[in-house]
Order: sequence, then structure tokens, then C-alpha cells
Amino acid sequence: MWEMIYFFVGLQGAFIFTVLFFGWLLSGLYRKKECERQKELAIQASHAASFKGHSSVSSAKNQSLECMDMIDIHLDPSPKVSVVLPVKGCRPHSLSNWISQLSTNYPAGQLEFIFVVDTEQDEAYLALQELCLNCRSSGMWASVRVHLAGCSKFCSQKIHNLCQGVQQCNPASEYILFLDDDVQLHPGTIGELVKMLECDASLFMATGYPFDMPLRGCGLPAYCALVYHLPLLIPFSVCQRTAFVWGGCVMMRGDSLRTDSHGILKAWQDGGYSDDLTLAAKCSEHKLAVGVPSTAIFPQWLDSKYSWRQYWNYLRRQLYVLDTYANSHNRSVNLLLASLHTWASTSAILPVIAGCCRLCSLLLSGCIWESSLLMTGNSSLLDSQDMTSPPKVTAMASSSQSAALHRPDKLVVESLEYRTFNLSAYAASSPRAAFCDYTLTVMAGDWALLLYFFMGVIAHFGLRFMTCQVLELFRLLKRCGRSNNGQTKSLEEAATRPSRSYPKNLGSKDQAYSEHVSSFYSIDQNSCTEPIAEFNWVKLWVGFFTESVLLPPCLLYSFMHPYVEWGGIRYRKLRGKVKRLETNVGHKGLRSSITVLSGRCENEKRR
Repeated sequence: MWEMIYFFVGLQGAFIFTVLFFGWLLSGLYRKKECERQKELAIQASHAASFKGHSSVSSAKNQSLECMDMIDIHLDPSPKVSVVLPVKGCRPHSLSNWISQLSTNYPAGQLEFIFVVDTEQDEAYLALQELCLNCRSSGMWASVRVHLAGCSKFCSQKIHNLCQGVQQCNPASEYILFLDDDVQLHPGTIGELVKMLECDASLFMATGYPFDMPLRGCGLPAYCALVYHLPLLIPFSVCQRTAFVWGGCVMMRGDSLRTDSHGILKAWQDGGYSDDLTLAAKCSEHKLAVGVPSTAIFPQWLDSKYSWRQYWNYLRRQLYVLDTYANSHNRSVNLLLASLHTWASTSAILPVIAGCCRLCSLLLSGCIWESSLLMTGNSSLLDSQDMTSPPKVTAMASSSQSAALHRPDKLVVESLEYRTFNLSAYAASSPRAAFCDYTLTVMAGDWALLLYFFMGVIAHFGLRFMTCQVLELFRLLKRCGRSNNGQTKSLEEAATRPSRSYPKNLGSKDQAYSEHVSSFYSIDQNSCTEPIAEFNWVKLWVGFFTESVLLPPCLLYSFMHPYVEWGGIRYRKLRGKVKRLETNVGHKGLRSSITVLSGRCENEKRR
């Protein structure tokens, strides 16, 4: 019985690793094809630039056109785009992310940025105000502004900021792009998203996905957060159509969003918690197509001081959304995703547990066997017994049964002897039948577990191949950033210039911000192999199994526990909708508790 359990457990785990291997392999081949396309476009751009090399007229404009040629965009005139960025607080890489979002090759006159924060007390508010003023003073980005959205009532703060940002967008904007503030854009990302929607009218929206990058010194919690995205990266990396949506980068058509023809804004504002799962459910319900450009994968840097508390909160938030829904269809999709999450995580970790139990069982049986033989003095029993005589085996087994009744400790030893002799008897009578019987009943579980570990090794090479191709693509996509270095340098200087307007906790990180920005925008031609050395593969796989162990109980806890904390705000769900939220903000010894319940906002200040 145990052998069959080991067999099915190992077979399911091997199936999971097989799916991951082929998924990561196809993702790597897909990114490799895009790398080859980028190299060809770079060669064509360099040839075109060589013919223009003797002309010094409008050199800055020529550089911008070369970058646009590299991403193969031929839109004249370019459609207007409004970029809405909901911001909450300042993180270690917030400044470099904002610079990457502003340093785009898309025509400045056709682009506007709207940073949305909840209140002036947010530490990001003053930093964004200073960044906008410096950018405007440089005469580069006039359409950059910060909007105060206020506190949300019946939805998450992020969704509230998104809805407020949509209202502030230019009515002439043909496209609206939603970006998280922790996304590092490539210079041609906005153009690629616009191009995909312009060239294919059947697409309802375009999206992308992050690729987590560990910094030197990242601990196990950071790698646990990293491996959560790795299986989810596959649906965004095998073709230019997907059924999933990532809320960190979503471009939609402005008309469909303003008229709310599919009820997206209504679903968001009516107790919405997750923007991307709601979008994915709406697309599935109304049969709407979602596009993913092959370059829409973004580096997302992990904090080296990432703690277990942060990881648990992150995992809770990721699984908490599966119990929030706008309608019955959304709920069915979320329950299906929750079931797949649970099955995949359980199937990935059970073979490891089964293998450890199997190994401990064999070691324990061997110890009991040796110790029992030494205690009973029957060490020469096997040598004196004729192994090729089945009748003697039966006689010995029969005589041992009566002795085992008075010697319970000898029962295990006699059963092991009987099993060994019985196998020898079968081998003497029919070697082929004995081999088949032994393989199916005894070794089947072991072979399945060995297949599981073998496919795990194969999946590791598939993951490493995909990682190398993604990092190579990052290097190629930064070439436009180097050719547009004048704008980038001005933005870096404007962002890192000391100012009294910056909050104290942000000012203490100015040097780290500046170093990271410099490293991000000054990538060497041969540096594509350097980031791969930052990946600690042992920690990555330990994090994979740790995340597989923690995910099922965390999912169960998230479904049973109605509360979760996100960005300093405590949410409570009721029948799939966010019905109540509390915000705790400490300021000069005062604690402000904002409770939103039944449409009424009560402010209480307690010392």
C-alpha cells in the first residue's frame, strides 16, 4: 500500500516539474527569439545612423528616432497616452523606478503622467512634488503632476487611486496606462504597448509581468517571494495572447474605460480589492482578448533586508484576493485558481516528504534488522538457509509465527526474513515474474520518487536558461536608454539633488538611490552574465519548497480570516467585498484611526 502511495505522490510531483520545465523552456525560447529581433533592429538602426553620421542637424531628434526604430514602431502621429501611477510610501528603489517611468522614448507631447497619492501625509507626496518641479524646470516633462485622491471607502486604496486617476486623465487620451510605482520600465515599453493595441483592434488591453531580481545578500524570505512569480511568469511568456492580467502594467483604451462598457470601474468601486483579478475575470466573462508584448517583462528588485514578516504579509495579500470577487463568475475563477494553487504546491512538496519518510523507513528497518540479529544470535541464519528452496522457506515462516506471538519484538525481524526469502523463492521459480512483481509492488514508489528528483534537476536547467535569456533581453532593451542619456542624466540629477522638501527617511537613502540609478542606466555591454551570479540557486530551491509548504495553510487561513493589512491599511472582507478598512497613521505622538463603515467616516485622535 505504501509503495503505491509513494508511486502516485512521486508521479504527481514529476508531472509538476515536467510542466515547469517545458514552461520555462518555452519562455526562454520566446525571450531568445525576441533578443534576436532586438539585435537585428539594432544592426539596422546602426546602418541607418551611419548614413546620417555626417549630418549634425537635429542630433537629439535622430537619436530618439533610432530608438523608436529599434522597437519597430511606426505610428505617425503617436496616440495620446495618460499614465496613472498609484503611489503609497517610499521604498528602497522608488526613485529609480520613477526615473525609468519618466525616461521613455515616447513623444513627450503625447504623454502625461499622473502620480496619485491618498493624502499629503504620505511620505511619497513631497518627494514626488520635488521631482515634478525639477523635471518641469528642466523643460522636459511639463505634463507631470501629483493628484491627491483622499481615503477610500468601499474599495482598496489602490483601486480608489486608479479611479481618481482616470477622472484626472486628459479626455483626448486614446490610451490609459496603469503602472505600479515598483515597476522599472524599459525606454520603449509604452511604445510597444501602444503599437500592439493599434495594430490589433481585437485586443481589449495589453499587459506585462515582473521578473524579480535578488540583490546581493538577499535572505531566504526574499527568495520565497521570488519563486512565487516564477510559475506565474509562464502564461505571460509563451505567446502574445494570455488569459491573465498583471495589475502592475495594464494599458486600456480610453473610450472603453471612460464609458465603462464592461462594468470594470463599477466592479472596482463596489468593494473591489484586487484590480488585476477583477480585470481577468471580466475579460474571461466577456471573451475579451489580452495582449502581452514580448518585451513587456520588467525587473523588480528585491530588498536585501526582506524579512519573514514581510513575506508572510505578501503571501497573505496574494492569496487574500482569491476570496474577493465582484460576481459569481469572478468567484468561480478565483476558486479555480485557489484549487490549482493548492494542488500544485501540495504535489510539489509531498514527494520530498515521502522521500524523507522512505529514507528514514529504510534506515530504521536496517537498524532494527541488524540489532535484532545481534541480540538473537541469528546472524548466520541467512548463510545456513538454502535460499533456493521454497518449501524450507514456508516451514521456517510457519515456525517463526508461533515464536513471534511470544516475542513481539521479533515480529518485524521475521516479517523481513519472510519477505526476503519469499522474493528469493519467486526468483528461483520464475525470475521474470519475480522482477516484475518486485518492481511493481516494492520499487514502483522508489522509481517514481527518483523520477521526481530527476525532473526537478531538469526543471532547474530550464529555469536557468530562461533567466539567462531574460537578463540578456534586459541588456538589449537598455540600449535605447544609453542613446537617450541626455534626458536620463537630467532626470537623475533632478531626482537626486538635495532638497529640504524631502522627508527625513527618504533623505537618508539618497546615496543608495543614486548608486542604484547609476548602475541601472550605465549597463555595460558584457554585463548580462553578471546578474546571474547574484542568484543563489540553493536559496532559490529551498525557497521553492518552503513556499510550497506555506502556501496551502496560508490559503486556508486567508479564506477563514477576514482581515489583511496592505500598505498600512487594515481591510475586512465580507461576501467577497471590502466592507470596512482602518488606517493607522502615527504623527507627532498622535494616532489617527480612520474607520469607514456603512458610508460614514469617523476620525478619532488618541494620545
